[in-house]
Amino acid sequence: MLDKDHNGLNAKKGLLIFFICLMLSATAMITNYLPFKTQSDYNAKCTVKTTAKVFSDDDPYLDGNLYFGPMLEYSCPERGQLVHAEAASAVRITGRYKIGDEVNIAYDPGSPGELYIISDTETLESHWKLAWGFGIGIAVFGFIMMLIGCIRSMIGTDKELSARKFIKTPDGKTYNEWLDEQKKKQEQKALEEKESEE
Repeated sequence: MLDKDHNGLNAKKGLLIFFICLMLSATAMITNYLPFKTQSDYNAKCTVKTTAKVFSDDDPYLDGNLYFGPMLEYSCPERGQLVHAEAASAVRITGRYKIGDEVNIAYDPGSPGELYIISDTETLESHWKLAWGFGIGIAVFGFIMMLIGCIRSMIGTDKELSARKFIKTPDGKTYNEWLDEQKKKQEQKALEEKESEE
C-alpha cells in the first residue's frame, strides 16, 4: 500500500482533470443550446420582418419555455391592422428597451401576435457559439492533461514514481525499519564475502 500519492501530474490525476473538463464542457454547451433550440423552433414560423415600436416596457414573464415582453406595436399589412403583441424570447432580457424605441422584429403572417425581436435571437446565437467554442476548448485541454499524465506515468518522470513505499510489511515493520534491515543484510553479506576472500 502506498503511503502517499505520486507528486506531479500522473495518469490518475490526468483522467480526473479530463473528466472535470468534460463535465464543464457539457454543462456550458447544454445550458446554452437548449434556449437556442427553443428560440430557433419558435422563430421558424416567423418569416416576415418589419420594425416595431416598444409600447410597454414591463418586465418579461415566463410562460411555458418562453419569456414574453416587452409589448410591441407594429402594422401588419396581411391583416390590415395595428398589432399589439409581446415579443417572445427563450431568455429573460430586462432593461434593454424603453417605450418608443424602434426594434427589428420577425412575425408569423398567419398569427401576427407571434413575434420575436431579431437582436434577441442574435444574442442567443452568439452565446451558443461562445459556449460551443469554450466547451470544445476545455475538453481538448482536459484530454491533453490526461495524455501528459499517462505519458509521465509510463516513462516514470513523476518524482518517486518507482518508489513503492508501503506503510507496513506483513510482519509489522515500517518502511524505514525494513529499509534499515535490508542495509544491514547487505553490509553483513559484504562482510562475509570479504572474510571468505581472506
